[in-house]
Amino acid sequence: MEIQNQKPISKLPNRKLTFKVEENEYTVDYPNTGQYIEMIRLRHALALNNYTVLVSGQTEADQRARYIIETIAFCMVCCTKLKEDLKVQSISELDMITSKKLLKVYMTAILPWLTEWETILSSDEDVKVEEGKK
Repeated sequence: MEIQNQKPISKLPNRKLTFKVEENEYTVDYPNTGQYIEMIRLRHALALNNYTVLVSGQTEADQRARYIIETIAFCMVCCTKLKEDLKVQSISELDMITSKKLLKVYMTAILPWLTEWETILSSDEDVKVEEGKK
């Protein structure tokens, strides 16, 4: 089905993101389809299938837990080296002070980038994929 009067998206967000956690710098790619599904699955698993309750939660603790879960899911799928550098078996083992630092990076660098992509993926506009970048 073709939609009439549809404007193509002028520019896609960068496919790569570079950010720094403590003294280490990381460059990650936007997740592929399988990684995207895994991140969503992990969000629900980490929230013991109560993720939507946290999203709609009204307390600061609900929102903090939601974004910590999103941070953990993103790092587990897209930035596996981070846990090595932080010397933990799992990102969920971090103490809350280190989690707070990681959460700040997520909220200021990673989440805005993911949100840009979600806006594109959720739109009805045509997306032109550059050759070799599928």
